[in-house]
Amino acid sequence: MAANTLAPGTSSGSSDPSLAELRASVSAAETRIAEQRESAFEEEARRRGRDRSQIVRIIVFLFAGAVVLVLIALPVLAIFVKDVEYWNKIVERLVTFVASVSLPVVTLVIGFYFGTEQSRQRDSGP
Repeated sequence: MAANTLAPGTSSGSSDPSLAELRASVSAAETRIAEQRESAFEEEARRRGRDRSQIVRIIVFLFAGAVVLVLIALPVLAIFVKDVEYWNKIVERLVTFVASVSLPVVTLVIGFYFGTEQSRQRDSGP
C-alpha cells in the first residue's frame, strides 16, 4: 500500500471529507442532474407543442384563406366574366382545388397533430 493511502475506515486527521459526506454530495449532485434532465424534457415537450400548434394554425389559416378567396372570387367573376361556360370552368377549378387539394392537407396535418399529442400523453401517462 502506498504511503499516502489510508486503510478503509481510518482517518488521516486532516480535513478530508468522510465517505458519508462524499456519498451525500454525490446523491445531491445526482438529484440536481435528474431535476435538470426532467426540466429539459419538459421544455422540449413544450417547444414541440408550440411548434405543432403554430404549424396547425398556419395550415388552417391557409385553408380558410383559400375558402375565402373562392367566396370572393365567385361574385367578382360573375360581374366581370360574361361568358357563362368560362365562368363555370373557373368556379369548378376553384372548388376542386379547395376540396381535393387543400382539405386533405388540412386533415392530414390536424390528424398528425392530435395523433402525436395523444401518443405523447399515453406514453407519459399516470
